[in-house]
Amino acid sequence: MMAGCSTKPAGRILGRMRLIHALVVLAFVAACGDREDLAGRLPGTWLEEAEVSGEKISRVVALKQGGTFEQATKLLGSGGATRIEITAGEWYFDGETFKRRYRTVDGRRVSGIQFTSYQVVSLTDSELACIDHLTEGKRNVRFRRVPEGTTP
Repeated sequence: MMAGCSTKPAGRILGRMRLIHALVVLAFVAACGDREDLAGRLPGTWLEEAEVSGEKISRVVALKQGGTFEQATKLLGSGGATRIEITAGEWYFDGETFKRRYRTVDGRRVSGIQFTSYQVVSLTDSELACIDHLTEGKRNVRFRRVPEGTTP
């Protein structure tokens, strides 16, 4: 060994690097657990009520455990005309974004790729708050948990 050199500083640095690595791994595991926890709390029936361009929209979305959904949307136009639309498809949650990909509309297969994409802001037992980045103006969206079988 060279005079004046010691392995203690190198050992301390290596020990600190191992500690930092362990903390990063723990943070990653915790973040993945939070994502899985959020995804596990999404299944159920959710109601969104909104007014867009003069139309009142009532949307009931039933998220199934296996990653599929069924959605019933009631549109009430400014003139009083009512329209109901039934859609179905798959839903996904990547830890930050909640997405629904539509496969059928009123029993007919959807052509192309149609989906919604919401950034999840908060999730409680009774409310899901999101930001819809696909609409102009980044619309705030709030879903309220409702009993299974609720209609729009």
